[in-house]
Amino acid sequence: MNKVKFFLVFLSLVSYLALAHLSRFFLRFAKKTTRLSVLNRLTLWLCRFLKIVGGVKMHIEGNKDLLKEKGLFFITNHIGYLDGIVMGSLMPGSFIAKIEILDMILIGKVVKVCDTIFIDSRKKQDIVRYNEEMAQRLKDKINILIFPEGHCTDGTHVLPFYAAYFDAPLQAQAGIVPISVEYEKMDGQPVKNREELCFFENMSFFPHLLNVLKYKQIDVRVKIHERIETKEYTSNSKDRKFIANYAQGVLAKYKQSLFPAPEVAKPAEPKKHELLEV
Repeated sequence: MNKVKFFLVFLSLVSYLALAHLSRFFLRFAKKTTRLSVLNRLTLWLCRFLKIVGGVKMHIEGNKDLLKEKGLFFITNHIGYLDGIVMGSLMPGSFIAKIEILDMILIGKVVKVCDTIFIDSRKKQDIVRYNEEMAQRLKDKINILIFPEGHCTDGTHVLPFYAAYFDAPLQAQAGIVPISVEYEKMDGQPVKNREELCFFENMSFFPHLLNVLKYKQIDVRVKIHERIETKEYTSNSKDRKFIANYAQGVLAKYKQSLFPAPEVAKPAEPKKHELLEV
């Protein structure tokens, strides 16, 4: 069954590539915002189809109306490519990804054709250009979908956010919407081996995907947190750090409620006869 699913995934990616290239050809003289809107809508359909093929069942909490708005800066925690499918199936938007993803067979072509903004962490001087592009898309009412941790985790904690990325919503005065994505069950059983879902840079993509596809259903809890308004802040280092820390705190607090730290037992009080007089 997982091989059949794998074939459907492969077929959907190839079909998406063909449709995206056709769209870019016919819209080559159209406004950039029009092209982005069409490509983002195609990506939405692709992610929804992949969600069905992968048996991903989402349980959504919070204000769903935010998913209907445009020009918002959506952020979430990150464990791997499944997050992209989950986020991409919620609303149309432009993804922000690390440039290393271009080296992945087929996946690199898919994320490139939809006008993803690629971040090269080795070229810190380019962060201004990245933020200007993100800010312009936000002003044009294009949603931005980003994983501000910068690296994947095992899903039990949230890494500090890269504050530099938050200059874009501050420039555009765009709302920031934190979204928690939590993988709860696989075929009805609580997730035990988290590496079956988590995808780190040293893993091989296709073997990992084949293993994920063997499950009939993956239950995911999606928590849409309250929008963070940015109109009272400006594009400067202090405000970027404050907003980034605040947004990270929202996701981290929710994560801690699901994965509480184990209580440390207090040392036993010494008995009276064990006390030494000085």
